[in-house]
Amino acid sequence: EQLRPLGIKVNIEQFDESAISEVVRGFKWNFYANAWSPRVDPDAYFGRTFLSTHPQNWMGWGHKDLDELILKARQPGTEEERVPMYHAIQRRILDEVPVIYWYQANNIEVINKRLKGYWGSFVGRRGGMRSTWLDA
Repeated sequence: EQLRPLGIKVNIEQFDESAISEVVRGFKWNFYANAWSPRVDPDAYFGRTFLSTHPQNWMGWGHKDLDELILKARQPGTEEERVPMYHAIQRRILDEVPVIYWYQANNIEVINKRLKGYWGSFVGRRGGMRSTWLDA
C-alpha cells in the first residue's frame, strides 16, 4: 500500500530456503529483499556484493571499471589511501542505483547482570559469547 502512490505494484511471494536460492541465483525476480549487516572492512561488503565475479553478487550487477577499483581498494595500504577509493565506489553505486536500501535494522541487546565477560559487536555477531559465563 505504501508504494502504490509511487505507481509501484508489489506482489509478495514467500519461498522456502532452497527455492529462494534457485530464484535469486537464477535472476528470476524483479525485486529482491535481503538483509545485510555491517562489516569490519569495506571490502567484505563491496567485494562480495558488487564485484561482478563474486558468487554472492546475487544482483548480477557490475562493471569492469568498478571491479578494478574494488580489487585495487582491497590491496594492502593505509586508511588514507583506501578511503578515497571506497568513496569513489560508493559514489558509483549511488549514481547507478543497482540496489535500494530500505532500512537499517537496529540491534538491541539486553544483558542480564549475571552475564559476565560478554562483549558486543557492532556487526551483530556474537563473538563475545566465547568468553561469557553466568555468575551464580
